[in-house]
Amino acid sequence: MSVKTYTSHELRQLIKEDSPQVEIGTSLNADGKYVMATRESWERDILPAFKLWMIDNDMWNWKDKHDCDDKADALKLFAQRCFQETSHKVAADGFAVWRVWYTRHDGGGHAINRALTDEGFIYIEPQTAKVVKLTKKEEASKWLEY
Repeated sequence: MSVKTYTSHELRQLIKEDSPQVEIGTSLNADGKYVMATRESWERDILPAFKLWMIDNDMWNWKDKHDCDDKADALKLFAQRCFQETSHKVAADGFAVWRVWYTRHDGGGHAINRALTDEGFIYIEPQTAKVVKLTKKEEASKWLEY
């Protein structure tokens, strides 16, 4: 089975087509090629392992100094670690996962993760290690993906 990879340019184009209002940060230029993990892999393997890793390193409940953007950064890093440990035969630099800022229903900014999967884009709340769905209003309020 061949694995679909995306150059950083292709990934940025997909994001822009889906969310034309967002600024795309330069960190999405960092790697040459990205590969998508399946949604099932995210939910069955990567996210449960991420939660255990955060718990084992005493970072899961550390909210005062390790809040939404820190956990979004941690999940991106952890996913790349998973890629390096499991995808040795794939000609890519990492999974297609990045951070997103949007405005929550209460008006405050919030950072989560977004990934490209076999089922399209998904959002991941790193503070619960769960796939989530944004409301239409939240989707429209996204301002930065990086």
